[in-house]
Amino acid sequence: MLARWRRDYERDRPGLVGEALGLVWAARRGFTENELLRLLKPADQPQLPLAVWTPLRAALEDGLVDRAGILNFAHDFLRAAVATMFAPDQAKQRDLRLQLAGFFEAEPVTARACDELPWLLWQTESPARLRACLLDIDKFLEIHKREQEELMRYWVWLKEERTMGKAYLASFENWSENPGREETGISFAANEFACFLDAAALHAEAEPLMRRALAIWDASLGGDHPNVASALNNLAALLKATNRLAEAEPLYRRALAMWEASLGESHPEVATDINNLAALLHDTNRLAEAEPLMRRALAIDEASFGPDHPNVARDLNNLAHILHATNRLAEAEPLYRRALDIGRITLHAASRHSIHITHHNQHLPLP
Repeated sequence: MLARWRRDYERDRPGLVGEALGLVWAARRGFTENELLRLLKPADQPQLPLAVWTPLRAALEDGLVDRAGILNFAHDFLRAAVATMFAPDQAKQRDLRLQLAGFFEAEPVTARACDELPWLLWQTESPARLRACLLDIDKFLEIHKREQEELMRYWVWLKEERTMGKAYLASFENWSENPGREETGISFAANEFACFLDAAALHAEAEPLMRRALAIWDASLGGDHPNVASALNNLAALLKATNRLAEAEPLYRRALAMWEASLGESHPEVATDINNLAALLHDTNRLAEAEPLMRRALAIDEASFGPDHPNVARDLNNLAHILHATNRLAEAEPLYRRALDIGRITLHAASRHSIHITHHNQHLPLP
């Protein structure tokens, strides 16, 4: 079949079939038709003429599937055949992917380009180019929006997961000093970087970024804006993680008061912030203060979600910890058992929620 296509559709453009299908094979997701036409263009034209492409595209109708504008192989047997004929060894496969990486490096920063490019650089073992891609602030934001874990996997492959923080700080400073950069964009990017670095336990690098986002939002949005409350909560969580509990407590209290004022005293977000404050009080051995807060969080979540929700299991477990710490074991046991039962019933949901005393760092919406 591939030999027949080459015979029938390469008269006006030698190598067309092998190049087109080889590129589709080499890509992570496939290609848009426009991308393929530009990749296959003659040197003196902006893209491959449609008169050359359309007959082959018609012949490939059953071989390619269009998913949201991205063309890829409809069948694994065709993918395997293309690999055998047009990408037969590692050298050829790497050449194809390097060609694609160069194409996407020259493209504007879009979700599409930032999905393909780092993967291609990783597949071709191009560490310097991958590092430059990850440190590009606009590309980082696109990749981070899609999948934070993928970003971390790339840094682990580069063996820089413990040192990337300083590189990101330097890159962010250069990016933010652009005279045309708006404060809203800077604050959003600072928060996204801070959350990523904080999740990687790079607290020293995350903290100045959190403080910068908080300062911008506090000044531009006002002290009662939800972004300010979220930033306060995130900074307090970082301070607690670095054992600066006295600094964290007023931030938790301010964030809680803001959520109560903006959302009402019975909103689930309020229950989350109550959990955060109660966790800090627990850690500072102020159990008498922590207990009523945990009971309040439990009551809010039961009213909001019902008795079998993972948030309720979290609250039950946290309250049981406090009772256990105050030697009320008979009161703690049924709460532990109920939390465990909820976890068994809703295992798939419970796996996405913490049911121990913890903090819930929040990522903010795009500005």
